[in-house]
Amino acid sequence: MVRSPFDISDDEDDPFSDRNYSRLVNRTEEAKNVPDIGRAKHAASKAYPPVFNVDEVTKGPTNISISTNQQRSALHMTLFGGRERGWPYFTYFVSLIQIAVFIYELVKMGVYTKSIFQTKPYFNPMLGPSSYVQINVGARYLPCMTAIKGYTDNMRLEWPCPNSTSTSTDVCSLKELCGMGVGFSNGTPRQWWRLFTSIFIHAGFIHIIFNLLLQVALGSKVERYIGLLRYAFIYVAAGMGGSILGANFLPAGMVSSGASGALCGACIAMNLLLLVYNNNVGHYDSRLEGRASRQLFVMMLVGSLVEVIIIFVLGLLPGIDNFAHIGGFVIGIALGTVLLESPYFVYEQDRRTRKPLVFFTWISVRVVCLALTIAYFALLSKNFADKGAEASDSCKWCKYINCLPVNGWCELGNLSATSS
Repeated sequence: MVRSPFDISDDEDDPFSDRNYSRLVNRTEEAKNVPDIGRAKHAASKAYPPVFNVDEVTKGPTNISISTNQQRSALHMTLFGGRERGWPYFTYFVSLIQIAVFIYELVKMGVYTKSIFQTKPYFNPMLGPSSYVQINVGARYLPCMTAIKGYTDNMRLEWPCPNSTSTSTDVCSLKELCGMGVGFSNGTPRQWWRLFTSIFIHAGFIHIIFNLLLQVALGSKVERYIGLLRYAFIYVAAGMGGSILGANFLPAGMVSSGASGALCGACIAMNLLLLVYNNNVGHYDSRLEGRASRQLFVMMLVGSLVEVIIIFVLGLLPGIDNFAHIGGFVIGIALGTVLLESPYFVYEQDRRTRKPLVFFTWISVRVVCLALTIAYFALLSKNFADKGAEASDSCKWCKYINCLPVNGWCELGNLSATSS
């Protein structure tokens, strides 16, 4: 049979056949298998923050799989969250700084006293340098930060030196004790940056080991999940929030150091928020999101609440800055509410469609939390700037948040001078 040159052949042996051609009748048959985008659009996603995936469709001529997670760059996920693996860069960076500063404390203590542990005039139960060395390195200590009538204005008053092993010898001026080179204006202490530097200073091996364990074990998971930028911001803000609250209400003679405030905000508060927001333990591991892990979720939620209670109760013991714990935790909750994605109950079952009333209510909650955070820092900063060591006079009973009124615990840390 003679074929017209315009006839189209499906014969694979024909070297001139158009193999990319599909007959109209075939396309008509394929049209019956159009992907059900309507069904895919409302597919539920268990991940939080909500990830809107279009299901893989196998009815059509080709497979379609679209995922916003796959479209994100590694840098974007590092900065804004969504990773399950990879280095928690900020957590490691801060941990290295804290370790380096602690080594510097030990070296300084060893040079001054020939021992890295304080044993005189009293033993440091945290197994570390003396409080005088901590002050000299940058711990929070009110006489180095603000004027205190009768103390910082008395040039004849003698203070312990960083190398002191006795309360009656090795005396220095306040400026020598505070160190750090600058921060004194006409003899008046103005080292306000101790609100920040105290976050990186620790009182001993026990102190730093416990903080690093919490920071690396839990903080790294939180950082991967919410991203470096949000985690770093909350970490620093919570640390500063704990410091400014302690500066207002802690006794003037008490030395405070450590990242407890930052950890209470960035790790403990954020962990609690993510448990509530997700209604699962997916931020530990996405494989734990199913119903089979419901018992684990309840256990972790109750455990986190008990952990918060224990921390605040331990903060009532002498020598522990409970104000740093409370301030850091409060700022962590407030900023977490502002910065995190909306929780699961803002969405319908498909995790895509918002509930209008709940959504706008949650926006109002976020605005209130942001306003309260700004007011927190503004009012406490003004109170401390205006009143200095007398800032605690604004709230006489607040000292009982930090101590139990037994055995004179609430009087510990008050400044006193003795005549020689």
